[in-house]
Amino acid sequence: EQNFPMFITKYLINDSLEKVLEKQYQGESPSKFTNTAKYIILLGTALGLKYLHSQKLFHGYLKPSNILLDKNYYPIITDFYASSIPKLQVSQIINNSPIKSILYTAPEIFKGEDLTEKSDSYSFSLLAYELLVGQRPYDEYKSIPLFQNALTKGERPEISYFQDNVNNNDIVIQIV
Repeated sequence: EQNFPMFITKYLINDSLEKVLEKQYQGESPSKFTNTAKYIILLGTALGLKYLHSQKLFHGYLKPSNILLDKNYYPIITDFYASSIPKLQVSQIINNSPIKSILYTAPEIFKGEDLTEKSDSYSFSLLAYELLVGQRPYDEYKSIPLFQNALTKGERPEISYFQDNVNNNDIVIQIV
C-alpha cells in the first residue's frame, strides 16, 4: 500500500569494494585490482563526494560495501539514505549496526551531531588508508575501544606505513 522509491542501476560486474577487498585479504585478489585501479576508485569516490557536497548533500555512511565497481573498477557510490533522516535517527541506526558496518563512521556521528562534508572526509580517509595500505584501518574485533579513543582522544589508525615508505618521488596522503 506504500510507495518505496528505489534506484535501479546497471549490473556492476565487480560487485562492491568490500567484496574485492575480502578477496584481496584471502590472497585471491582479482588480477585487474592493481594500484591504478585503487587510485581510480579513490579519485572517483572523491569526485563523487565533491559533487554531493556541492549539492549540500552528505553521505554519512560511506564504507566499502557502499561503493560498487564496474568492469573498469570505476566506483559508484550507493546508499544515501542517512543523508535524508534526522541526525538522532542516524546515530541510532549506526549505533545498532554490526561492528563491521561502523568501522568507517566519523566519531561525531556517534555523538549525534549533524552530517557534514567532514563526516564524509573522515570515512573517505579510512577507505583511502585501507586501499593504500592493504589492511583494515581498525581490527573489527577490537574496534570498540578504538572508537572510544577516537571519540574521546582523537586517536586514528597507525600511519607509520606512509612515514616509513616515502621517498621524494612518492605522493603522500595524510590521514587526519
